[in-house]
Amino acid sequence: MDYIHKSGAKKRKERDLREKAAKKGQTTLDHVSFFTKLTDSPTSVNQETLQTFQNSPIIPSTIVDKLQTYQNPSSSTKSDQPGTICSMLITSAETFTSINIDEKKSKTVNTLFTITDPKHPGSSKPYDFDVGQFEFLILKQDDISQAVLRGPSPHPPYFPEDKEGRAFPRSVLTYTLQNNEKICRDWLVWSKIKKSLYCFPCRLFSKLPQPSRSMLSTPEGYSADNKWKKLHDRITPHENSVNHKMCYVEWRCLESRIDSKTTVDMLLCDNIKNEADRWRQILRRILDVVIFLGERGLSFRGDSHLVGNPHNGNFLGILELLSNYDPLLKEHMSKVRESQSTHSRMQVHYLSPDSQNEFIKCCSNHVTQAILKEREDAKYYSIIVDATPDSSHRQQTVFILRYLTLCSTDQSSEYEVQERFLAFVDCNKKTGEAIAELIRSTLAEHHILLSDCRGQGYDNGSNMSGQYKGAQSRIMKENSLALFSPCACHSLNLSSPQRWEILQGHLKCSLHNMSDTRWSSRIECVKPFSMNIVGIKEAIKEVQNLNLTAETLNDLRGLSKYADSFECVIMASIWFKVLTTIDYRNKVLQTRKCTIDVEVKNLDSLINDLTHLRNNWEMILEECKLVGGNLNSAITFPKKRTIRKKLADGSTQVDDCNREEKIKQVFYTIIDCVIANITVRYTAVRNIDEMFNFLWKFPKFSTAELAEKSNTFVNLYSSDVSRDLVEEINHLKSIQAANFKNDLSPLNLLNTLEKQKLKSIFPNVCIALRLFCTLPVTVAEAERSFSTLARVKNFLRSTMAQDRLSSLGTLAMEPDLARQLDYNSIIDTFANKKARKAIF
Repeated sequence: MDYIHKSGAKKRKERDLREKAAKKGQTTLDHVSFFTKLTDSPTSVNQETLQTFQNSPIIPSTIVDKLQTYQNPSSSTKSDQPGTICSMLITSAETFTSINIDEKKSKTVNTLFTITDPKHPGSSKPYDFDVGQFEFLILKQDDISQAVLRGPSPHPPYFPEDKEGRAFPRSVLTYTLQNNEKICRDWLVWSKIKKSLYCFPCRLFSKLPQPSRSMLSTPEGYSADNKWKKLHDRITPHENSVNHKMCYVEWRCLESRIDSKTTVDMLLCDNIKNEADRWRQILRRILDVVIFLGERGLSFRGDSHLVGNPHNGNFLGILELLSNYDPLLKEHMSKVRESQSTHSRMQVHYLSPDSQNEFIKCCSNHVTQAILKEREDAKYYSIIVDATPDSSHRQQTVFILRYLTLCSTDQSSEYEVQERFLAFVDCNKKTGEAIAELIRSTLAEHHILLSDCRGQGYDNGSNMSGQYKGAQSRIMKENSLALFSPCACHSLNLSSPQRWEILQGHLKCSLHNMSDTRWSSRIECVKPFSMNIVGIKEAIKEVQNLNLTAETLNDLRGLSKYADSFECVIMASIWFKVLTTIDYRNKVLQTRKCTIDVEVKNLDSLINDLTHLRNNWEMILEECKLVGGNLNSAITFPKKRTIRKKLADGSTQVDDCNREEKIKQVFYTIIDCVIANITVRYTAVRNIDEMFNFLWKFPKFSTAELAEKSNTFVNLYSSDVSRDLVEEINHLKSIQAANFKNDLSPLNLLNTLEKQKLKSIFPNVCIALRLFCTLPVTVAEAERSFSTLARVKNFLRSTMAQDRLSSLGTLAMEPDLARQLDYNSIIDTFANKKARKAIF
């Protein structure tokens, strides 16, 4: 039969019919319910539709800009096809992702939506995959799994023309069966990267060499550089080939296994997750043991590192004990023990000394970060620094941060004074310049601004508290607001118990040496002596019966004679009264929440008590006579021999010693010396109190005095408070009687303003009160850290490294933070190191 030539119009009509039939059943952009048809006029985009686009998180901003262009006809920007929203979106096709969302029905749906991968919730990746990104001929299994998991890329709304200007034949995307049913070629995909057509399964699974492959399975694909009219001749042989059918079946089988999570990769991932969970539970138990030992300052390691050895230390010993009641830990410890006995190396077990150090460091870092976060929220802080030699004779310098934290409860919030341990630092240099440089470097290491420091607390050594070359003066040169507050009760305790076996038989307490550095510690040696003179005397008599040297016997006779004298009773009574009075104040001032106003009150009270004691010598003497009578001691002073002194002119002076007058003069000298030292020593503290006390003693000051003190304070702390402080103080004074109790302390006043939610009215007052409460009173917290240091680094652990020492010190000094912190991040870090990373 002769071929009947068709006209061009008829061919175009048939082509349109074929394309219309091919599109039947497919959803196009302008049919999506999210979008609406436009009228013939480009200005008919209503405000509701435009608002919908603007508020939608999935529509790119470039599309909204084009909608606004059509809303405004005067805009110079025009669309190529202004009839529909769809035509406008096509011009920005590169700004959004089209996704195949209906793989089960094998229909390619072109949408604007970037949906989330259902197999990986929370993933921001688009649920499609462009095979044109692969450059290698044969792909890796990980790449194949990734591609199948995410699925092939959908077809674009328009394909480019070929080199001859011919349009892409969309009819190749489907083929017609004998019964005229249409089947979509779901394996035929378009690559936006290469601008080429590919066979999705063959590109992934084909193992054929390059010469034996169809162009649809090569890395370059079938691009528009070729002729579109020859595409029909390429596709039909390809889809009928045995290799294509095998690749297609392999694609669908792998897809099914991924959906049912039965692939090797999925099973491997599940195994890894289960393994990670198991290790997470083991690491939780190990962490609990680390925190337990760290907060108590106990040693970790012993003489052996073997599981089951009784000398393997506290860490392994506690884990062995817990494993008796924990099947999971028991299994792990058994594996480690078997590995050690057979000398076969386990991949990892996290029980080695290196792992212990790593755990200690991680836990310490978490606690330190919590402290630094508290300090950052508080803004203002004071630094407390002190030093002492450790068991290895290295000078350990401790750093303590003092600041206020706002602790919130269910009903209200209140400020609390915190004194937190920061670090132990090795520094053998004792000059003021070296210590000041150490303070700067330590603060910089922890990213703490020196400009936020408002107070310094040190002992009374000249290298620390020196007015010209001390560390405090050098720090104040850089930050004049970092006021130095002398330690109210420097408490470095050097006393040690003496081993007197006989003495223990007569006394119910032990005697101590006299402390050279701490007034309050002297009461611990004077008190048992003054309260147990009878027992001491009996013990001395019993000791004299032992086989002793002549020198020791001579000393014992002198002690016995002195204990029987009335002079001994008087001196013991004097020292007991003086030191007891000091010790009462010392214990109050050593509390963490103590503020300088409390220190000043206690110092004034102490001076008054000492002055009262000085004016009552006769009463003390009568009391001592009564005590001496009960002790069967002579209540008279022994008469001393007459002393004759020759003077320069040759005459002789007779010194008739009156022992009672001599002891009386000693008594006055002791009291006067104590009062004078306290008065001079705490001049700086009183000056600080005078500078701040108008903030809580405002009812006692006149308006003029308040204005003068407030202006002086603002001039000094101009970077912290404003001139509004004067008005706020006057306002606070006017409402004080009706809203606050009388004689509120600074901290109580600050918390009252916080509880009554008046902080916004008195912001400068609150800042000033925070500054005052931040100033240190004593270095007692530093001294407490030295007690921890003695436990953490004793003579059996004298070779401990500095980093480990500081980390253990953090856990031991801040056990409350160590228990409250969430260590899941540490556990996850170690679990992820153990588990292998999944491919997805």
